[in-house]
Amino acid sequence: MTALGLGLSLGLASTAAQEAEKSIALKEPLFKPLPPAPAPAPPGPKAAFKETEFPLSAAVNHLEVLAAVGPLSQAEAVFLEKNRFLLRPRPAFDRDSALAYDEMLGHFDHLGGPLEEQLRRPEHARFIGPDVFIHALSRFLAARQAAAETGPMLESLHQMTEGLYQNASALRTGRTGQSAANWERLMAQLLVPLVILGQAEDEEADLPAALARLAARGQGLPSSLTARVQTELRRVHLAQEKAANLLGLTPAGGEPELDYAIFRPPGYFAADRAARAYFRAATWFQELGWDPRAEAGLADALNFALALSFEPPAQKGWVPRAALTRLLELSSFFYGPAREPGWAEWTPFLMKEAGVPEFTANTAADSEVLIRLQAAALETSLFPKRRREATALIQVLPRRLSWPSLLAENLTSLWPDSTSPPFSALWLPVLWRQSLAEETIGRQLDFSAPEPLGPRAAVGPSAGSASFLEKVAQQLKNRPDDYWFSSLGAAWWPVWTTLTGRYGQGYPLYMRSWAFAAKELETIFGGLAYLSTPLAGTAARGLPGPPAARREAPADQPPAPLVKGFVEPNPPFWRQMNRLVKFLMSGFQHFDLFPEDLEEAGALNRLLRRLERSADLAEKELAGEALSEDDYEFIRLFSLDWMAAPPGGPGLRPAAENESFTVSEMWSAGGQSVFEATAEPWLILVLVGNENSPRLTVGLVYNHYEFLSSLTRARAVELWRQSVSGRDPAIPPPPKNFWYESLWP
Repeated sequence: MTALGLGLSLGLASTAAQEAEKSIALKEPLFKPLPPAPAPAPPGPKAAFKETEFPLSAAVNHLEVLAAVGPLSQAEAVFLEKNRFLLRPRPAFDRDSALAYDEMLGHFDHLGGPLEEQLRRPEHARFIGPDVFIHALSRFLAARQAAAETGPMLESLHQMTEGLYQNASALRTGRTGQSAANWERLMAQLLVPLVILGQAEDEEADLPAALARLAARGQGLPSSLTARVQTELRRVHLAQEKAANLLGLTPAGGEPELDYAIFRPPGYFAADRAARAYFRAATWFQELGWDPRAEAGLADALNFALALSFEPPAQKGWVPRAALTRLLELSSFFYGPAREPGWAEWTPFLMKEAGVPEFTANTAADSEVLIRLQAAALETSLFPKRRREATALIQVLPRRLSWPSLLAENLTSLWPDSTSPPFSALWLPVLWRQSLAEETIGRQLDFSAPEPLGPRAAVGPSAGSASFLEKVAQQLKNRPDDYWFSSLGAAWWPVWTTLTGRYGQGYPLYMRSWAFAAKELETIFGGLAYLSTPLAGTAARGLPGPPAARREAPADQPPAPLVKGFVEPNPPFWRQMNRLVKFLMSGFQHFDLFPEDLEEAGALNRLLRRLERSADLAEKELAGEALSEDDYEFIRLFSLDWMAAPPGGPGLRPAAENESFTVSEMWSAGGQSVFEATAEPWLILVLVGNENSPRLTVGLVYNHYEFLSSLTRARAVELWRQSVSGRDPAIPPPPKNFWYESLWP
């Protein structure tokens, strides 16, 4: 720093110190409300789909399709004729075809064949189901989430941390005794992420550069405290050990020690300097907080609120409060409500319920005030009901999970029995009366019942458990639209509720099959596995693959016969997906994010047009109306692979080893976690007989697994990759979950 800059800094610090002697008025957060929910979907037509059962051999294109996908065993052929659909792996020769961005979407695009009408073939009868659209939007959101985290969210996090540190430093000036020690401890807690965030512009290796920045930034703190900051920086960057935090912070998981392995950046975060900085700093704020049961924790939480509300004259307009407001707004939009109290709950509590008339920079050193705060916090609803073993903390950035994960925590924390069974994703579709989930939930509860409760196979779930799920289901059903369209995580819920497994007269035969309810569960759970979660990362990116070989049609060759594909006639699904995309578009506009995606030729408008056309075709099919040649060419040819492209258009694609699977943690407690995972997608063969055109259509669907493990997420991902890739014969894939039994011949 220049002499002029140093003199100016000292002058501003002196002015700020004078301001700090005054009472500090707490500033309540003001969040902009989201736009209203999109208009409800109109009711679909009366189901009047007409087809008669026919054998596989009567499908006009069955020989060509089976030549392309591989022959069926006798059991598979029997299953297909009985259930009118069949799931099976893609043929080995098909797995090496060139992809642009995503395995599932790339292969889906290839199913329709070349663009030229002269080159279409009977095997290009493409089946359009929910899975590919769910996957396209999930991959799009994962890419935009990563771009937001390393763009506007990184910027806001840096501004907030820098502003808080400067304000805490100014408020510490002139303090003595316990008051000075409290402010220095908060400064040290902020210094770790602040030093890490400097890595976004630093070209040197992460840890040496961080230690060098600490030497420049930490001179105002006692040497013993600076040494602790240095140790914490080493722990974060090495991401190896378990240890108790040295700066007075408490792990959010309820354990006395923090597993610093959580700071190891996954996927995309590992490959980009700015992304690594954001990941480590945000993880610091999300995994650590202040324990209100301890005097030091309350003192730090109070000083955090004061530093956030403090506005020295030198700030001239921008304040850390504005940066934190934007950061919380974006986090809420992408992920949903927070798990712990943060600024949005803590400051109003201090203002309205603590019984403390005013605050100064010395208030946190007053034991009587802290005792009153602690008593008030325990007597009010500041801290929500939690899992039995968890500790409620006050955090700068409360952890946020996908909406299903938050629901999982709520369900297990409120379970009527003394010890709840491990959560399973199968609980969720029970809440909207999905047919197979309702039939099998008793078996799942018996399977996962803890030993103290004993086996319940003979009687099924307890009456208390059944009534509990019914009560929760009714509460969710009564929620207004604005509740669901309050975040992207929650906005998926109306989509899932359209996949019920309940289809009667007037629907295609394959949808009326008992096995189809299991296929819809695989769609739901495969989609849940891909839902974006904070700091989840995206797949590592590599170079684009070679372009696919292109066959040119002779100019004088006439068009080949029309190929009739099929759109799954579930109008509520297509209309709810339409609403979800519209909500996403209004959110991007509201927060000034990714304007290129909102242009007429942008990704979201292109996807919306495909969804609207699919909805129209589904309604025509369900009403028994004939589709035009243009309709069938749309089914055969529209693409989705571009939805997985990174922001800004064509560029890098996900690395091959990360394309065919994902692993997400749905729930954890007592050292056990429930993981939702996918492997290489399945082909789906569907027999369709409308318009007097018996045919075999082909699409792609999710391949889902759920498993319980004590592994960390990083280790679970590593072992899952080895398992599903087949590279390690000692780690075979686990069996499919029992609720999929009806899907296999």
